[in-house]
Amino acid sequence: MTETWDTSLSQISANGRVIDPERTIYLAPGTKNVRISIITSQPGALAALDQNGDFNAGSNVRYVTVTSADGAHKATKKLTFYVFTKHLETSKIRFVEGKSGLLPASKMLIKQLAAKLKNSDSLTLTLSMSQNSPRANSLLSRRSATILAFLKNQGITPMKVIKTLSTSGSSQTLSVSASYRN
Repeated sequence: MTETWDTSLSQISANGRVIDPERTIYLAPGTKNVRISIITSQPGALAALDQNGDFNAGSNVRYVTVTSADGAHKATKKLTFYVFTKHLETSKIRFVEGKSGLLPASKMLIKQLAAKLKNSDSLTLTLSMSQNSPRANSLLSRRSATILAFLKNQGITPMKVIKTLSTSGSSQTLSVSASYRN
């Protein structure tokens, strides 16, 4: 049984999903607004959500003010939303001709790429190489394995890896495209 002075919340949902108001609510890149539903614990209590405009990338705060059924008590609850940002990184990694060994300058490029991907989420890697060499598919697989092993040693595991052979470019260069959110 709740009292007429009760200012607690029974349930909060964002875009139809029940959420824990004590935790940060993570939203997809580009989210500008969220449909929020609030149910108070006490019948007759009122809940009002501040409207601070559209959400921006990064952290966003909204406040819910609950007024008790008897109108004598108020409580404010803080809701924190985090809108992810989508990123795209590209790099051209050069290998020894016909081999899966990295050239010295490319070792630095792959380290720089790994540093950018360190705290990425939903990482998709696209690895592309020219098909103008014999056994291009096999070479693409071995070179991809070299890059993926290096990233794994840095604690980076892609959610998805796409390997493609293109009709242009050098067979000595592997193009790496990383799409992720932070």
